Amino acid sequence: MNEFLKMATAQIGLEPGQAKSATTGLLGFLKKEGDGAELQSLLAKLPGSEDLLTVEAGAASGGGLMGAVSGLAGGRLGSSLGLLSTLRAAGLDSGSSGRFVQLFFDFAEQKAGGEVVDGLLTKLPEVRKLLR
Repeated sequence: MNEFLKMATAQIGLEPGQAKSATTGLLGFLKKEGDGAELQSLLAKLPGSEDLLTVEAGAASGGGLMGAVSGLAGGRLGSSLGLLSTLRAAGLDSGSSGRFVQLFFDFAEQKAGGEVVDGLLTKLPEVRKLLR
């Protein structure tokens, strides 16, 4: 995951702590909302991702007003709002959030293949809308 963290820092202009926090939150979101088998296939191809999930398990994500709204909205809309709330908590604005999610899934596709990424995103159609 260090390779991705460096990419996010360089290409989006995030601070290293922001990149790590956003990546940790995104992986935690995928674990909660995505398909378990597809996620395991992805994690196996992303060295260091399990370590970030361990960090995420010990931290609260998606709190505050946006977290409450996403919880109340429920379903697919809630999933999308929950992800955006998590990224906002990491210090990303709406513009950098979209670029970050796109960069992550482009990186994931390079490492794990399009079939794995597509399988994961099948359960997350609202997240797919964040991608170009």
